[in-house]
Amino acid sequence: MSEMTGIETVKDGGRVPVYILLDTSGSMAENIDALKTGLINIRTQLQSGPVAEQVAICVAEYNSDVRVLIPLARPKHMEGGNIEITAGGVTLTGNALKKVNEMSRQDLHFKTENDYRADKKPVLIILTDGAATDECGQIGERAKQLLQEGINSLGKWWGGIMACGMGNYNREELIQITGSESNVVEVRNIGEFFNQAMKTISSTTQAAGKTKNRNAEGGGREYDPAIQDANSDSDNLDF
Repeated sequence: MSEMTGIETVKDGGRVPVYILLDTSGSMAENIDALKTGLINIRTQLQSGPVAEQVAICVAEYNSDVRVLIPLARPKHMEGGNIEITAGGVTLTGNALKKVNEMSRQDLHFKTENDYRADKKPVLIILTDGAATDECGQIGERAKQLLQEGINSLGKWWGGIMACGMGNYNREELIQITGSESNVVEVRNIGEFFNQAMKTISSTTQAAGKTKNRNAEGGGREYDPAIQDANSDSDNLDF
């Protein structure tokens, strides 16, 4: 689908889009195998789970750039059996937010004049183990400026953002990104992250099922109460 500049007809609307954005900068090197396993497992769970016909998932990694690992698709159409991820580079979080917003403009089915089914408001789930850095790999005023530019770029069609931090993450930075302290979750390992991601996907889908299709270009970036529940403490998945 080309970049949307207005209203257009859709044939496969009504999805609950979830974008998962994974920090794979150099500091994440020891977690790469766990990320690969976690993505394979979450794909299997989604394909056989109750949300299979409702949700659509996109997974992207970010470091010095952004790369799509799994293009946005319903679980039964999710591509790939061998997911290639390599840690390296710096943490350009602001750039990643800009890129994922651009992707969403191309991916989402917006409401049409003829009332074809629009996608539900998308949710963004972020995992990072560090603070944002500028293009020189430094944490400073330039990094803060670039991060803010990324946050400002997010379209108003987003339904909510949850950020999971591990290791030496910057909690205040994630609160700035999500817009709410309650949407920032500390995780101890990759297994806990995927557990939180699955709970958020499930809660998002349940909440979306209780509402009518709305114009994806309306509304703000706040979670429904059901999505907030996904941020509670939970048992660790054994990946």
